Parts: sequence; C-alpha cells; structure tokens
Amino acid sequence: MNRSASEIILNLENRVTRLEKQETQSRSKKAGRGYDDNEWVFFIHEDTGLEDHRKGHREAERLRGLFESCIDQLCDKHGLSICYDDGLSKVAFKAYASIAGLGTGLWDHDHTEAEMLEKLVKQDRKCGALAEKIENLPYEFSDLNRIASEAVDLRYVHDLAKQKLSNRNVVDVQRGKDPTGREMVSISLSNGVEINYSKYHHILMTTSTGDALDIGNPPHGMMNEQMDSDIAKYSRF
Repeated sequence: MNRSASEIILNLENRVTRLEKQETQSRSKKAGRGYDDNEWVFFIHEDTGLEDHRKGHREAERLRGLFESCIDQLCDKHGLSICYDDGLSKVAFKAYASIAGLGTGLWDHDHTEAEMLEKLVKQDRKCGALAEKIENLPYEFSDLNRIASEAVDLRYVHDLAKQKLSNRNVVDVQRGKDPTGREMVSISLSNGVEINYSKYHHILMTTSTGDALDIGNPPHGMMNEQMDSDIAKYSRF
C-alpha cells in the first residue's frame, strides 16, 4: 500500500522524537549514577564521553591499571599498608588528585600513611607520567568529544599570552605550577598585578588578586578576546 508524503514525514518525525527521548533518558540516567572506586578515571572525565568511546574506554582501563600498579609498588617498596587498608583504587584516585592538583588528594585522606605516600607519589616520575597521560586522555581521540577537542589547553594559553607582550601593560609571561602542583600560565602586568590561568580537568580558571573566575571551556577563537578582557580589567587596578 502506497503512503502519502505527509505520512512518511510524520513517521520519520515520530521516530526522531522517540530517539531523542531515549537519548535524553540515557544521559539523565548516566549523569545521576554513582561510580565505583575502580571507575575513577571515568569519574574525572565524566563529561567527555570517554566511558562510551570504545578505544577511549580501553585506553582508560589500561592506564588506570598501570597507575594503580605504580601506586601499589610504592606501597610495597616502602612497607605502607594504606593501599590494602583503604583499597588500591580509592588510594590511587587520591594519589592522582594530589598529582593533578585537584580539590582533593592524599593530603585530605584519613590515614596515618597518606602524607608519606603523597610525598612518594609526587617524587615518582613513572607515576607522574602516567597521571599526565590519564589527564590528557580525552585529547587523544579527536572524535571523542567536542568540548575536549575544541577547548584550549595551557600550551595554547601560554603561546597566546606571549603575544600579549606587545601590550604596554604586560611585562612578563611565565608557565609554571601553582602551590598545589597544577600547571599554570602567569601574566605579569605593569601595575604589579598577576593574572593566572590554570585548568581543573577541562575547565579553565583565571585568578588574580583574590578573584577567581570559572571561564568554562572557551574555544580557541574566544580565548583571545577573554585574555584581552582580563588584561584590560586588571590593568585598571
């Protein structure tokens, strides 16, 4: 039986509506779910689509295993029981957070050996290199997530900041680390004010003179405008 064009279009519209509803329900269900201790890599990259990316998922699990093994070896080598007392995955997440400079870490973990392990972790090059790979996971897969692929990284921020040296209000640009160990780009202004840019996962933060502003995930095209605005604002202080 032949169907009219209007019937075909209506059927297609209904199918699209059903698919959109299913996708929304799936996202809502995932957003509200809890994470097991051994899913901490997916937790820190929750909004990037890493967990549902076939290659990304495998690589995340591989790196998690290597990082947890690195932490376990430090515990064994130095006779620490924290990995066994509190669970390796939970301790590994705290160790990663200490290295990445997140808002938590071994420094606030309730165990007598936490402080010692944090010092060891920060001194271990292998664990540090693995943590960096875990942090950069979303950027390894160009099709993974628009936010991860389009958002600026600190290398770009540093290169852009150096171009601002032509601005009479900018006297110096440095790339280093803040007190928590998180990478940071600093712009020093002629009035003594310093503008700092750092990243918390995929969120770019700018701080200066006690101010803190979450500027989200600006694409490359908007970062230049954002930096010019920051320089103009803080130059008036």
